[in-house]
Amino acid sequence: MLLAGSGFIMASGASLSAADVNQVSSNGSSESWATAAAWTNNEPPSPENAYFTNGYTLRTPNSPAGAVVFSGGSLIIGGGTGGATGALNLKAGTTDIANLSIGNGMVLNGNAGGSGNLPATINVTNLTILSAATPARLF
Repeated sequence: MLLAGSGFIMASGASLSAADVNQVSSNGSSESWATAAAWTNNEPPSPENAYFTNGYTLRTPNSPAGAVVFSGGSLIIGGGTGGATGALNLKAGTTDIANLSIGNGMVLNGNAGGSGNLPATINVTNLTILSAATPARLF
């Protein structure tokens, strides 16, 4: 009986695997990566998945003086269905992303204050710049 139960747990765990999740539209000014409708799986980012901007603009949550953390397993900024270039627009004082890849895309400071942009910081644990054929631009 115990062995049967252990086998079931192992089989259940084996069926969980990382999925590639694509962005389906650019975030509006009041939206962010937490907007479930922005993703093909209709859920906010979770650690087991890889997320692709797919040629759209992805925004961080509003937090001009605070910090935000991307909770997905990885984020890939690049082109796709939405256009040749993807973008990450920083609307927080500090943004933390564990695994970031940049292809044909850019990172922008969208951290607006009353009279202009405030400083934005991005902390990345693992950064990959994809092939020279898909140049990255950081602003």
